[in-house]
Amino acid sequence: MSDMHSRVFLVFLIFAIGFLFGQWETDVRLTFNDSSSTTSINNAWCIGTSGDTVHVVWDDARDGNDEIYYKRSTNNGSTWGSDIRLTDDFYFSTLPAVAVSGSNVHIVWMDARAVTNNRWEIYYKCSTDGGTTWGTDTRLTDNDSASYNPSVAVSGTNIHVIWRDRRDGNTEIYYKRNPTGNVGTDEKDVRWKMEDKRLRAEPNPFSDKVSIVLSVPFHRNENSRLSDGTEGRASNTLSTKPLALSIKIYDATGRLVKSFLLPTSSVEWNGTDDSGRILPAGVYFVRLESEGFKQVEKVILLR
Repeated sequence: MSDMHSRVFLVFLIFAIGFLFGQWETDVRLTFNDSSSTTSINNAWCIGTSGDTVHVVWDDARDGNDEIYYKRSTNNGSTWGSDIRLTDDFYFSTLPAVAVSGSNVHIVWMDARAVTNNRWEIYYKCSTDGGTTWGTDTRLTDNDSASYNPSVAVSGTNIHVIWRDRRDGNTEIYYKRNPTGNVGTDEKDVRWKMEDKRLRAEPNPFSDKVSIVLSVPFHRNENSRLSDGTEGRASNTLSTKPLALSIKIYDATGRLVKSFLLPTSSVEWNGTDDSGRILPAGVYFVRLESEGFKQVEKVILLR
């Protein structure tokens, strides 16, 4: 290759590399206040997306105290809505993390409002409508030592939270799960035909008892023999051997309160826990579990 050709090739290569890696747009300032705004220093996610919607969280002291703030864009970051203050207490709220699943936005942070021992604890908050409205704060930790630096993730109907904690005398990592907290999402295995809803609760809301009715799923065979003797395809045939099923009922905090092993296709629940204690009115989550399949139904208990 001649020297001239080498120079032309080098210029072209530099241009191509710049084109591939130079697609970033200009900086967009998201916060405007007289105090410093800070994202988490513990490598927790402070940004999450679902479709065209971008959700961000941070903490700042614009109102004289560190609080958690939230902002979203519904057009892939082209424009942004106003700041939303998510916490409002006398003590510091800081180091938030966010996880997004569809219209569900889950946020955790560390908070010093538990002033009895002047310690940090982990708190949680959720929006089920893409950040338009928010539920109440939920305290996740309660021990004699401080809990720091939370991170959150979602998978199917599960919410997963980890943090660092000194309750055992030295810093250790702790984990907590809410198996029904990501409301409105079903974990589905591709082996099942999912056209029909398998779980329903009637009546709902209820005050005396609720009937939990399900369509029993079956094992799928790779080659199931049909009634006419022909070989069926695995993509659309089911055998007649039912799977082992269970129903688990959780309260709004994710605590398991009642379990059923299902020999039949329905059970009745009278609003008591596994020890026979009467449970208070509120929202509960009925979770159907079998091999490769999970589904959650929300029920409301009235008193």
